[in-house]
Amino acid sequence: MDRPRSVSSKKVNWKATEGSFRALLEWLDQGCVTNGDSYLEVRQRLVTFFDRKNCLNAEDLADETLNRVERRLQEEGSIESESPAKFCYAIARYVLTRPVRRLF
Repeated sequence: MDRPRSVSSKKVNWKATEGSFRALLEWLDQGCVTNGDSYLEVRQRLVTFFDRKNCLNAEDLADETLNRVERRLQEEGSIESESPAKFCYAIARYVLTRPVRRLF
């Protein structure tokens, strides 16, 4: 009998795909076509968030946050939240308190 892979193994071995990135863009757009502007706006807000927390690698942490959101969206198919930005900030606060592992 095959032993199931652990959740952490799935997280470490997860790779972004074109499809998962498109799903992230659609989720951030909330039904409006922004041609990626929503993504860029959320990413910049996350960079500012990490800058204000005196993180030296604010852009990397913003990318890590969005990668985690993208992975979660791919795994679950949808994310129910008041707003994408609010959910992204919740993940950013988690990233801020945890050591970053490369997920890609």
